[in-house]
Amino acid sequence: MAKKRLADSDFDVPESGFDASTAVAKLPTDIRGGKEVLAGFMNLPVDLLTPFALKDGSDFSRPTGRFYEQFLASIIEVGVLEPITVRGKDNGQYEILAGETRWTAAKEANLRVVPCHIIEADDNLARKIFAWTNLLRRDLTVRDRINGWWQYYMSAKDAGELAALRDNTRDDGLNQYASTNERISYRQIMRYVKMHDLTSEWVELLEVDQNTWKPAVTLRIGSEIAKLKSERQTDLLPFATKLTDQTVSLLLSLDKGDLKNQKGESYSWNENSILKIIAGHPLDNTEEDSIPEDAPALKLARLKPGIMKIAKNYLHPEDYGKAPEIIQEALEMYYKSKEQT
Repeated sequence: MAKKRLADSDFDVPESGFDASTAVAKLPTDIRGGKEVLAGFMNLPVDLLTPFALKDGSDFSRPTGRFYEQFLASIIEVGVLEPITVRGKDNGQYEILAGETRWTAAKEANLRVVPCHIIEADDNLARKIFAWTNLLRRDLTVRDRINGWWQYYMSAKDAGELAALRDNTRDDGLNQYASTNERISYRQIMRYVKMHDLTSEWVELLEVDQNTWKPAVTLRIGSEIAKLKSERQTDLLPFATKLTDQTVSLLLSLDKGDLKNQKGESYSWNENSILKIIAGHPLDNTEEDSIPEDAPALKLARLKPGIMKIAKNYLHPEDYGKAPEIIQEALEMYYKSKEQT
């Protein structure tokens, strides 16, 4: 929370002498309305700080590109102004609970020390702080929501407070941690928690596309895909944009072995079965049947993740709106060169 900046004139000593009570009255109050001086702030060597150890694969997005360059430039010019929240470790180092981006930029700026707020926190409180400080951000991605609510859920689970988590959602006690214009419910939290098992590639498909302002895959489908093991999620990745609620339900049944032929034998999880389900074709008794005629169009979907990655790495942001024309021109040039050789 931003604090009121005090002007030098606020502490001018009157001609009649220094009045301590008047000076204290001008100090900002803490959240309890008191005037208690906060302690535990000091500069710490950047080499003594370490990232939060309980991420379990649940890290938050970091600023990149021009924004991060400007952020880094400000660190180089004026240093780190907002203290990093840390807790002490038994080995003499300090674990970062909030402010890892500031720490990373400080290292890149070759700063020797950074300001830190040192607190005492057990693992449950540490998880909550790690989640809170990121869930309060306005620029949350889907990945951030998944990681933040999963961390919050784990802190409640470890402390035996899952019932309280549901109650806090009902009485809006958790909405103070939701991003701007978002209302959170227990059901939404649990959807994000379940999607913690999604592969990184699937999470990227849940993010809003900057051109269409829509995600390639809905959160509902993402939460269902998260029920599959990672290798089977990867099998479905090429067909992500072709999935519907109905086909996902059938694919989950295929995964469980619930889809059987007339002999009572479960259909195998393979490309043939997957393509038939996605194309809306019935599954037959034999695995040797030909793949549906519309399979080439489905297989073309395999290229989308790779194309998106190339576009993301090579296209300049100002040219995103012209991406189709640029890709088409590049392909025409490629095939012309192939013809000439």
